This record gives sequence, structure tokens and C-alpha cells, in this order.
Amino acid sequence: MLRCAHYAAKPAPISCETMLDSSQRLAISAIEVGCIAQPSLIAGTEFRVASVFTRSCYLVSVTGDWICLLPETATADPLGVRLRVSGGVNWHASGVAAGMHCWCGVSALHVGAGLAIHLSDAPTWTPPAPPPCNRVSLMRGLTCLDASAMTRVAGEKQGLLSLVYPAAGYADRLAHAADPTVRALRAWLRQALPAATVMAPPALDSLVGLGPGLTPSGDDFIGGVLATLYQLGYQPVAERLYETAAPLAAQSGNPISAAYLAAAARGAANADIHRGLHAVLNGDMDEIGEALRAIGGIGHTSGFDTFAGVIVTLRCVAEFEFGGCPTR
Repeated sequence: MLRCAHYAAKPAPISCETMLDSSQRLAISAIEVGCIAQPSLIAGTEFRVASVFTRSCYLVSVTGDWICLLPETATADPLGVRLRVSGGVNWHASGVAAGMHCWCGVSALHVGAGLAIHLSDAPTWTPPAPPPCNRVSLMRGLTCLDASAMTRVAGEKQGLLSLVYPAAGYADRLAHAADPTVRALRAWLRQALPAATVMAPPALDSLVGLGPGLTPSGDDFIGGVLATLYQLGYQPVAERLYETAAPLAAQSGNPISAAYLAAAARGAANADIHRGLHAVLNGDMDEIGEALRAIGGIGHTSGFDTFAGVIVTLRCVAEFEFGGCPTR
């Protein structure tokens, strides 16, 4: 409690320049906390700064829980803590550095000695429940998605979505490398969805960790599959898949990606991924197009890599639940 006393007054919004240039101790407010981040933000929890990027900063607790500090303009994220800072924060220029000690007090998260993030008024973001899945809306949604994707998703930034829409005309070496495992995973889903006892999934060694970046393309694809299975009520299938993927993710040396996979196994992904999933389930063509634009802005190809996993899973669900799918 004593650590929070200096920041007891509710902080006012500050500008990026104020945060970066001030040599004084600063207090800002969180406007939202992700559902996976929230349980770790309790008084007494110790963190350290693990990774610093221009627009985001990752902290990891002593027990291995991850949170991500994000600007208020960012989309809701299960690991995210969105901050009320107009114009965002350039974390590279902020003085926050890897290894810096952080801790959670009664009402604030302290990053080093100079920054306190007030948490008491921040609501917890949880993915909204999906709309009811029925044959008419899902089939219409998948058909609309095909039409929208073929016109909107093109060029070198489509990532593993090229495995779902090869006619879009571009497939890189990562897509070619992922293709055999994606095919095997699709075949497993078709068998696992109706099964009373879920069999082991195919080997995922060539997919987990595939690709560069903060979250590799292969991990993102699996995350899309996991989140969709969980959201649509196939938790046992998601659990079986995660049991295979989790040890491989832990061995890959990318703990941030492993944390996002764990979140997906509990049905939580970036809010724009849920927006796209709901748009397809509702058969809403206009919303599908808007969601695809937003998904394309997640990372370099992370959004499309993740949504490729969503689409593959939705197609398998359509086949199982309703006996058909407009595309395969």
C-alpha cells in the first residue's frame, strides 16, 4: 500500500511527449485489462521487463505470466493492458528497458521507479460469446468470406491464408513448408470433432515455431484453430491439440508466442480475430470485409496466419455439424 501512496490521485491523460520527456515520477491509467493478464495483476506480484518494442512492452512475472502494455488505440488483447496515453508511447524512447524490475501494488502496476499504471478503474476485457451457429448463417458466412477474401486478400502479406485461398496467387516458402502439417491437421479435425474419445493430433514439430517474428506463423495458425474450437464448444478437442502443441512451444524458445497459444487454448485471441469469427458465423458480408481489413493490420502476417486457422476449423465444423461446406 505504501508503494501506491505517491500515486493515490487519479491520473489525468498525458501525452506521449510528456511521458517520454519528463524526469518526474509519472502515473497513467489503464483503460482495459485483458482476461488472461488480469489474474496476475494482484498486489505483491513481481515482474520484470522482458521485451521492449516501439508500440508495446512485455512484462513477465516470477511465475511466468505474461502481460503486454499497449496504447489505447490498440485492439483488445487477452494479454494486454491498454494505457490512456494520447498518441501512444514509444517504448524504445521511454527509458523502459529489458530487465527492469516491476511490481504490482494494491491499485497500480509499477514499471521501474518512475512509472505507475493505475488499474483500479480498468474493466477486464473478455472475448464476447459467439453467436449461435446454424447452417444457413454459417454457410452464407463462409461463402461471403470466400468472395471477400479473393478480392481483399492478395499480395505478399497474406501469410498462411494462401493455404486456404491458393487461387489468391501468392504462396511463400513458409506456406509451402506448412502445407503438409496443415493438411494433416485438417484431416485430424474431421475425425476428432465427432469422436467420443479424441485421438492424438498429428505431429506438429514442423508447424510450431515455423516462421520469424514475435509470434511465428505456425503458432498463429494453431492459435486460430484452438480459439475457434474453444469458442464453438469443442473444448476437449482444443485441449488435446494444446497438449501436443504446448511442449513444442515451450521448447521453441519463444515464451511470448507460447503465452498466446495458452490464451488461445482458453478461447482468447485478439479482439479482431473474434470479430472475424463472429462475422462469419452471422453470415454478415459487410462485417466480414471490415474484419478482414482489421485482421490484416495485426502484425506483419499474424492476423491472416491466425485467421487461416479459424477458417480451416470453421470449414471442418460446417462439414461435421451440417454435412457440407461451400469450399474445402
